[in-house]
Amino acid sequence: MLEGSIMESGKMYISMVLIVFMIAMAVFVFQVQQSNHFTQYVNYQIERGGGLTAEVIDDINDYSEAHFNGIFSLNQSQATGRQPFGTVVQYTAEARLQIFFFEFDRVVLPINGSATTMVR
Repeated sequence: MLEGSIMESGKMYISMVLIVFMIAMAVFVFQVQQSNHFTQYVNYQIERGGGLTAEVIDDINDYSEAHFNGIFSLNQSQATGRQPFGTVVQYTAEARLQIFFFEFDRVVLPINGSATTMVR
C-alpha cells in the first residue's frame, strides 16, 4: 500500500516537471516566431526610409523596446545611409531570448534579412 502512494507521488512530480518543460519550450518557440513580425517591420522601415540609416535603426530599436521588451536589436554599425531606389539592403538583427522558468544565459540568435528601398 505504501509503495503505491510513493509511486503516485513520483508520477505527479515527473508530470509537473514535464509540464514546466513544455511551457518553457512553448514560450521559447513563441519568441522565435516573433522574429518574423520583427523582420517584417524592419523591411517596411528600410523600404520607407530609403535604406538603413541611423534614424531607421533608432526607430527599429525603439519599436523593439516598446513591443518586444527589447529582445531584438540592430547595430548602429550596419548603417548604410540613404540608398537609391531599388537597392537591396542586407541587414543582420540579433535576438536575445531568455528561456522561461530557467536561469540559463540568454540565447543569441542572428536574424538575416534583406529589403529593397522604395523611396525615389
